[in-house]
Amino acid sequence: YKSINIEDELLQANKAINVLGGELLEVKEVVLPDTNISRSVVIIKKRLNTPKQFPRDKNQPKTSPL
Repeated sequence: YKSINIEDELLQANKAINVLGGELLEVKEVVLPDTNISRSVVIIKKRLNTPKQFPRDKNQPKTSPL
């Protein structure tokens, strides 16, 4: 789950989702039980196998982000 304002984060994550074989299906807004706290549940479907170059070395995401 994510906080309620996730539009910017989803825009940034879209390339990574696609590269890793996923597809953004839906974003559901929910209120946590017994509170008035809202969260977003992001539903991603795995469509393709993850490319063989993943997972990457621990330093590679810093030097060569998706």
